[in-house]
Amino acid sequence: MPDSSTPTSRYAVAIKTLLFSCLNALTLTTAHGDDLPLFNEQFDSLLTVPIEALMNRHVTVASRYDQRLSDAPATITVIGRQQIAKMGLDNLPELLARIPGIQVDYDSKTANRVPAFNVRGQYNAQVLILLDGEPINDQVNPKPMIFAHHLSLHNLERVEVMRGPGSSIYGNSASVAIINLITRSQMNEVQLEAGEHGARRIALGLSREQRDRGVSLFFEGIGDDGQRYTDLFDRYDQTTTSQDPNQAYTLHLKGRYQDFSASLFHTRMKQEDFYLFGDLGNGDNYDESATSILSLGYNPVLSDSLKASFDLGYRRFEDEAQSLGGVFSPAPNLVIGPYFTHQILSFNSHFAWDMNDTHTWSAGLAYEKSDSPDAFVMSNYDVRQQPPLYLGASTVLDDPDFRFITDVTRTNRGLFMQDEISGHNWKLTLGGRYDSYNDSSNRFSPKVSAIYWLDTSQQLKFHYGEAFQAPVMSRMYNDNNPQTLGNPELQPAVVKTFDLGFSRFSDRYAASINLYHSETEDIVMAVPTELEGQLQFRNVGSQRTTGAELELTLPLSDQATLRMNYQHILANDFSSSQPLDTASPEEYVAKRVGSFDFNYHWNRWNFNLSGFLHSGNPVLPEQDTVAVFDTKIQYRYSPKLSAHFKIKNLLDTDWDSPAPGTGLGSEGDTVIRATPNRNRWFYAGLNYQF
Repeated sequence: MPDSSTPTSRYAVAIKTLLFSCLNALTLTTAHGDDLPLFNEQFDSLLTVPIEALMNRHVTVASRYDQRLSDAPATITVIGRQQIAKMGLDNLPELLARIPGIQVDYDSKTANRVPAFNVRGQYNAQVLILLDGEPINDQVNPKPMIFAHHLSLHNLERVEVMRGPGSSIYGNSASVAIINLITRSQMNEVQLEAGEHGARRIALGLSREQRDRGVSLFFEGIGDDGQRYTDLFDRYDQTTTSQDPNQAYTLHLKGRYQDFSASLFHTRMKQEDFYLFGDLGNGDNYDESATSILSLGYNPVLSDSLKASFDLGYRRFEDEAQSLGGVFSPAPNLVIGPYFTHQILSFNSHFAWDMNDTHTWSAGLAYEKSDSPDAFVMSNYDVRQQPPLYLGASTVLDDPDFRFITDVTRTNRGLFMQDEISGHNWKLTLGGRYDSYNDSSNRFSPKVSAIYWLDTSQQLKFHYGEAFQAPVMSRMYNDNNPQTLGNPELQPAVVKTFDLGFSRFSDRYAASINLYHSETEDIVMAVPTELEGQLQFRNVGSQRTTGAELELTLPLSDQATLRMNYQHILANDFSSSQPLDTASPEEYVAKRVGSFDFNYHWNRWNFNLSGFLHSGNPVLPEQDTVAVFDTKIQYRYSPKLSAHFKIKNLLDTDWDSPAPGTGLGSEGDTVIRATPNRNRWFYAGLNYQF
């Protein structure tokens, strides 16, 4: 018999115990009302979705073509337009905090409040974000939203979140999660909202749809004066008080004509004061970033059984930022930051062939070319001079001595194939993708998935996949930085993941439990070199993570629905072949993460309460369990006009996000990492459909 005292056997026993406990709980009699009604057309988007409809939801993220959620060879959570509107959430990080397996923090050490996604125990995971199936990620930074700080939810029809590896279809970055944002095509409405601290939002959606053509336009502008923070820690002892004002806008124009489509997406955000690159600088700190995406598509139906898609895309990322240098800078009142442009040209093709009743075969080709034409320092001093030469206003220093990323071009070619084989009550998916990079190792990413229906309301899913994260260009080609050296010899980090899931649907509840185990090798970390105070990026890390995810939907009555999810990390072991200069990555991650969404509808009123909870992060010992709740109350005057009132952080919870790396400085031997997040905010608004 195996020794039950060993860590591996203890994890196995814990997994079995948790699985059987949850399955037993799901078989208990649950109080319920009548079947949920279909949504009332007069008051559309206010009523809850019938449980039986959950099985028949359609997704595209798992196989790059439309299929039922229950048939998809992956672990997926879908949030639809109605639920998004009722919850009163505004941007993607707010929504992802309500998804199983994801903990959302904000990193103010790298930039100003960049969202950091901790997925299945991996800190600041490099997830792939898609906009209508096309990538929005760049090739320079590991954080997917470092340029697109604000991704609005008000333009979305649904959000598909696939957890686990997806490199067998999408290649790079699809290592732990894929987020597919499906935008709306039919909307004619205007939204106005105002709140405390000068908060304001205006959004306009226009569309015209016909059988073989359509066009839509979405615009949103937001802004606020920021919240005031006191007693902030600043290693330069410049100030202990600051605020975090921001403003942003989003523009999305798309159209289709027969088999052709075009889309132009642009979002820009400016943030001021507060922490930038870990430093405070009221009146001097600002960060203005933008993402622009142009895509052209051709989607012919070649026959009744064969469909194709061809997409040509261009992505452009811009960032202009500066922060106050502090008392240790080489010149008084020095401000310095990046002036940066990165661009990607891409081509993707995909074919889906229903060969017969049992086989669906798909394949595709992909090509990407990326470079950074601008990667220069912007400052009010030329620090090469001794003493530093004052330049007056902040100036772009566009010569080789001030380029912080080497001017190189990265290309990647990918080929993938997948076969879905269906039987009477089972489905087997086999696939893989080969990626070839000009500056890194080539990778083959296989996948196997099996689905078995116990009956029409219960199913088992098993997935195994391998994924990779190509080293980002800023870590390979970091230039003119004697403190942190780039490393052109970096290799991709590789993730191998097993998933085992069980789902059950009935008129009383919908529930699923998923167990996962992942192993990651060659994680890139900054480690000390032979020279004191100098770091270099190297493949030194490995991580083993085991956990369980639970999702539960309960229709409490015709008017009320409760959705809950929970993740428990059973094991999260990180090791490094070389010493690190900072805390280990798993110390930034909570072991227990949960969220809920309660919705109640009565007559013309709709009430929603949602929130997320997670246990403390070990790197923030002063912070225990975090619980943040939001609420929205909506009243519909008529089928076209409605008003709402919402509160973010209802209980006015004080909670912090951890600053990574060397943190915000030190007091003695204690590294200060706690960065405060926003407290309670009130908003009121109107929505008019026409």
